[in-house]
Amino acid sequence: MKVSRILTAGAVVTATLIGVAGPALAEDTIPTYMTNFNVGDESRVWHDNNMDNVVGYVQLQNCNRNNTQLGVFRADFGPDTNVARGTLYCTTSAKLTVGDPIAGDYHFTVELINGNSSGTISADPVTIRY
Repeated sequence: MKVSRILTAGAVVTATLIGVAGPALAEDTIPTYMTNFNVGDESRVWHDNNMDNVVGYVQLQNCNRNNTQLGVFRADFGPDTNVARGTLYCTTSAKLTVGDPIAGDYHFTVELINGNSSGTISADPVTIRY
């Protein structure tokens, strides 16, 4: 009896330690797509609770344009705060790293397409990790 109780307690401690020392996981990943997004169009909004230390990103794949500049913004009173901006080259699996921002509501905006302030872009899939 004592041996089985000790083994059971040891298994619980081991499982707890493995859970604590396990890999960091993102809060969520949103698979989506863009069809004929214009410069100035915004993505859906996602909420980051800042419950992890994982670097977030927006990833475009299978784009129909050479490059696209995106901005990632946090909703604030007044103008939204830019937290990341970058040009994604659609010939690769392009990612715009957001970092581990504070809790809040976020979206990305198409700012330029092929260096121009007009045009449309489609990409499928688009992955948002936060």
